[in-house]
Amino acid sequence: MRLKDIISLIYIFVFIAVIAEMRFTLTDVYAWRILYHASILAINALCTIYLFLKRFNYLNSFVLLLFSIIIYPIIISVIQGLFIFPMIMVDVVTWPLLFVVFLDYSMTNDLPVSFKWITKYGMALICLLSIPNIVLQYSTVKGSAIFTTYFCLTFLPMLYLVNTRRQAAIFSFLVGGLMLFSSKRAGYIVVLLGVGVYYTLLIYVRSGARGRLKQLRKLLITFIFVILLLFVVVEIFDLNILKRLFSIIEDGGSGRIKIWNLIFERYRSSSAVDKIFGHGFHAVFYRIAPFGISRYAHNSFLETLYDYGVIGLMLIVMFTVRITSITVKMVMQKHPLAPAMGYSLVPLYVFSLVSYFFEQSMLILPLSVFWGICLGKYFAKKNDKLSTFHGVWIPTCLVNIFYFWKKNKKGE
Repeated sequence: MRLKDIISLIYIFVFIAVIAEMRFTLTDVYAWRILYHASILAINALCTIYLFLKRFNYLNSFVLLLFSIIIYPIIISVIQGLFIFPMIMVDVVTWPLLFVVFLDYSMTNDLPVSFKWITKYGMALICLLSIPNIVLQYSTVKGSAIFTTYFCLTFLPMLYLVNTRRQAAIFSFLVGGLMLFSSKRAGYIVVLLGVGVYYTLLIYVRSGARGRLKQLRKLLITFIFVILLLFVVVEIFDLNILKRLFSIIEDGGSGRIKIWNLIFERYRSSSAVDKIFGHGFHAVFYRIAPFGISRYAHNSFLETLYDYGVIGLMLIVMFTVRITSITVKMVMQKHPLAPAMGYSLVPLYVFSLVSYFFEQSMLILPLSVFWGICLGKYFAKKNDKLSTFHGVWIPTCLVNIFYFWKKNKKGE
């Protein structure tokens, strides 16, 4: 099997996994859940096959960080008795592995032509399937079904990358409408900020100093028109998106601040060892269950701090800082990928701070593919060759961490 075919199959399975999860949250038919897990495991298997075929035996600092994000949570979860299969493979292993594979492939290869139509038609199908999920909220409470509409948002950067800007703009407008009717505050913020960041950076990258001001004026007028249109639609359909947006300050509608306070208090009362190394995979969901409901922290950084301790949080913060710093470099260099990368930072920060991102692979999968492609092209253009050392010391360091953990645990 050619590497190009493997890459295309992986990308198709990402869409299949997303669609299966959307259907499961809507219908509760467990066959969709099985298809979701099977698709994720297929992605992991194909990524592993790719790495073996490439004889992938080298690391740079970024790839090392991604593998650490895989290995460390698995070890801590085994120690803490929270190695839950297949969920740990789904939520811990898949997204960093996707990132590594697409990073490696894009450094030396162009994307297959099929990516354009896979992205376009896959995105159209996801938007279409979001409609019944949104309609469901008007008849009953089913938060997970509405949550999956966020998939529309996380695939948008891929549209700006591989399809025409016109098609991406049309889908952005469509997704904005879906978020409006879903009343998802974070989703609507991501659409508005993401599109704004993209076109602002596009003007900066492509326009000269003289024409930049004129383009920015046009962009501002367009945004004013969109906001006015938003008020008209809200008034006509009696939507509550604006009330929910204004209630964010008072924590209205979600109780996030209460959940954050509860989890932070539980973290403060933990042992010193657990504070450093963590409580294990999805410990907030399985061990705390805030206010009697099995749910996550609604903040990826706080979730990571409790689940994987200070060390796990450092890994995620390092990843976030690295992605951000590379994007800033692209902007300063007026790199053609800078606008799309800037867009991708919006869901990264918004969902990490007020929703789920790193702890659940659902939203981060499309962005992992996107980031891998962009960084691969960026590093290739810079001629930034990866250092060729085998990294045998990684398990050695993790064994030392395990020894230190056990030693301190016995001392308590």
